[in-house]
Amino acid sequence: MTIKRNVELLPFNKVKLVATRKSWEHQLASHADDVVASAYLRVLDWTEAHTDYTCENGNGIAYGIFESSHHAALAIVQIAYTKSGKKWLKVLDLDLSPALDVAFFEDKLNFDQIGGIFAEAILGSIKLTKTAHPAKVTKLYGRSSSALAFFKGFGAAFEKFGGESGMDVSIEGRWLVFKAATKTKDHV
Repeated sequence: MTIKRNVELLPFNKVKLVATRKSWEHQLASHADDVVASAYLRVLDWTEAHTDYTCENGNGIAYGIFESSHHAALAIVQIAYTKSGKKWLKVLDLDLSPALDVAFFEDKLNFDQIGGIFAEAILGSIKLTKTAHPAKVTKLYGRSSSALAFFKGFGAAFEKFGGESGMDVSIEGRWLVFKAATKTKDHV
C-alpha cells in the first residue's frame, strides 16, 4: 500500500522539544478562548520527561509527527515498548497541536493533513518495530471514537491493499493490531 506522506514520526531532541513547546504555547495564546491550556501543557511536560528511547520496560516514550524540515511537532504520539517476554509496541495516544484541534471546531480542518498525521502514526510505529524497537506486534489504541473509526478504516484498507506487506491486521476491541504474518497468503 502506498500512501503519500509529507510528515514523519521522529524522536524528539532538545531542539525539537523547545520548538514544539514554543509553537504550542503560541497556539494556546492565539486560541485562549477555545482550548484548555493545562491539557496541552500537561502533554508537553510529559513529552519532555519521556524521551529516553532506550526505555524497553513498557513505560511511555514520546515521539513527534513533524513536517519535513520543521522542528515543531504537529502531534505528539505516546508509545509504549517492551522487549522482555512477548515483544510489542503500543501506540497509546496521539495529541494534536492546539491549532489542529481547534480546526475541528472552526470548520477549517484539512482532512488530508489530519489523515496524513494519523496514517504516519500507524505506519511510523510499524517502521519502528523494524528499526528502533524490534517487535512482532504493533497495537494502536483508539482512545476516541474518531480515532477508532479512522483505525478501522485504515485497517480495512491495509488488509485490502497491503496484503504483500508481511503483516496481518485485525481489530481487537479498541485496538488496531498489526502482527508479523505467520503464514503466506495466496494472491491471485
